[in-house]
Amino acid sequence: MPVKNSTGFLIAFLLMIALIMFSIFFFFLAVNAYSQGFKGTALYYSMAGLMGLILSTYTLARMILRKPSISTVLDYEVRTFLQCLKCGFSNTRSFINGDYVLSFSDKCPHCSSLMVILAIYKTTSKKKER
Repeated sequence: MPVKNSTGFLIAFLLMIALIMFSIFFFFLAVNAYSQGFKGTALYYSMAGLMGLILSTYTLARMILRKPSISTVLDYEVRTFLQCLKCGFSNTRSFINGDYVLSFSDKCPHCSSLMVILAIYKTTSKKKER
């Protein structure tokens, strides 16, 4: 479901419109207070109106220009690189839980000594869109 058609977007949009209306109302109060000679009160009203206007327009612009999020699933395989310390034979296999670097794992097919895990890495990932 697109973000712009959701009820949350509608509620936030209406709240920002209400904040813009309150900001304009504060500007009118500032003009009225200034005309009656209350310069300090007019300054506070104008600051409140300006801050509300800036906040609401920034939030509205971010909401409208926001791109909908696309969930992606990373599809990759974790590989383990093993090497025999006796004969130098190396092999790569799928990762098994409990593998960690510099641990001994499988037996070497050539000399039957234990092979050491030198690296654990993931293959190049492909992004799939749902």
